[in-house]
Amino acid sequence: MAGIGDQIDRQAGVAVEQPGQRRTEHADHQPLRRRDPDRAVQAGVAADDRSLRGERVALHALGVPDHRAARPWHGRAMSRRDFLRLVGGAALLAPLASSCSPPPRPAGPGAPRPIRAIAFDLFTIFDPRSVTAAVEAAVPGGGAAAFALAWRTRQFEYAWLRAAGDRYADFRTITDDALAVTAREHRIELSAAARGRLVDAYTELAPWPDSVAALRGMRQAGLRLAPLANYAPAMIAALLRHAGIDGLFEHQISTDAARTFKPHPRAYQLGVDRFGLARDEIAFAAFGGWDAAGASWFGYPTFWVNRLGIELDPLGATAAIGRDLTELATWVAARPAAA
Repeated sequence: MAGIGDQIDRQAGVAVEQPGQRRTEHADHQPLRRRDPDRAVQAGVAADDRSLRGERVALHALGVPDHRAARPWHGRAMSRRDFLRLVGGAALLAPLASSCSPPPRPAGPGAPRPIRAIAFDLFTIFDPRSVTAAVEAAVPGGGAAAFALAWRTRQFEYAWLRAAGDRYADFRTITDDALAVTAREHRIELSAAARGRLVDAYTELAPWPDSVAALRGMRQAGLRLAPLANYAPAMIAALLRHAGIDGLFEHQISTDAARTFKPHPRAYQLGVDRFGLARDEIAFAAFGGWDAAGASWFGYPTFWVNRLGIELDPLGATAAIGRDLTELATWVAARPAAA
């Protein structure tokens, strides 16, 4: 079972090996499947033994949508079949259109309601490891990866400690504080300007290869989209604007409005408040296993975008699992259609 420290390492992009153990795919890890006609598609993701460099190569194969399969919509309503074709390509459509699309029926006791909106952790859309390039320019001696990991780990620690102790500071402040302490620990002197450039690197992350096309397909399908992130509001706006995708989102939801951080329930409540929907009509896309647990505990239908192939701690959470936003779109499309 992966501990929280291993999860932080892997979510920061550093491979964690178990001593004397070669990580392989086991027979009990199943591919995406229907659990029953009215439940979410589940996916078991095998533990992954890729090194950081190996992951960079392999990510090019992570569900890049087939743009040739997309068709012009001309304002017409989009069927579930067309939605699958747009976000997953024709090759994905054939096996999933029949197995993942139950006929719609009125919601009743125990029946899932249609997903009308999706709230995203930003790292499901953007690769947080891309900050390492900025670190390499500031940290001499080839220690950028270790420095970036230590910095990111302290970000987690400071955010969770402040949330637990009700001593809020916004995420930019936490990021800068974590950077200052990490620099001292590594005996590196950073000017105020250099620190500012490194913090700004979190607003210039590279999108994952599948992200933009999948988000556009979800919007075409009529889904309402918003990030729900620990980032400060100005950081969210800058990141989305830098990637040129700010227009795809109805809201930009920062946990700053609740003066706390995920996984506090007040943070997840912001999605309900902004969309004006019931929580079971809002899917939450999580990057970290801890975020998947928090969103599930809150009551969101939760999809863990497990891009780094790590194991979920047994925290009593319920989440579908997949590797990218294309699989998220497939899972959403498999639920009952909106009336």
